[in-house]
Amino acid sequence: MIKQTNPLALALVGAVMVGAPAPAQDTRQNDSYTADLQTLNESGVTGTVTLSPRGRYLDVTYDVMGLEEDQPHAAHIHGLGVKDAACPTASQDTDEDGFLELLEGAAVYGGIIITLGGGDNDIDDDGDGMVSGTVTLDLSAKGNAFTGDATRGDLQPLGRTEIVIHGLTLEENDGTLPGEADGTAGYKAFLPVACGSFERDNDDSLEFRTP
Repeated sequence: MIKQTNPLALALVGAVMVGAPAPAQDTRQNDSYTADLQTLNESGVTGTVTLSPRGRYLDVTYDVMGLEEDQPHAAHIHGLGVKDAACPTASQDTDEDGFLELLEGAAVYGGIIITLGGGDNDIDDDGDGMVSGTVTLDLSAKGNAFTGDATRGDLQPLGRTEIVIHGLTLEENDGTLPGEADGTAGYKAFLPVACGSFERDNDDSLEFRTP
């Protein structure tokens, strides 16, 4: 199950967006972008997340499985402005500890634009390890869906954004300082467990309709 999202600052709030975002333009209804999730840090998390704009609203549809049960899982839409965001690879493991950590990945997926999840910043609010369903975000100023200094323009175009999901338990001696995988045992709420690049589901252009 999932709840309506409220913005919540995390470690990447305020990360610098690279370049000037493209301006908002008109769009037809029913266009969408889908991200096929890539498993990070051997978490076993898989699935898809789809973004569908409807005027001032953005529907976020989840079909995610393999999350660690009974633990909170934050998720964010990230971006780099005019540069395509991407999922991190082994080349981003700068401390060479075998784990792709939050700030290591930020080099390729950028800063947080929108924080997904409820007031406790958890997309899996019933803790069953699966998320299925749709939440609707209000992208107007009144809706306050954005994180930090991010704006609606930072989502333009959606095909340059990325979703990152977090949260995994590690054992003692997993990883080294710095970062979430620091050699101590326990649940690492900020450690990325899945990432996906949004790709357009059809051949038409996708921009937000000006309200």
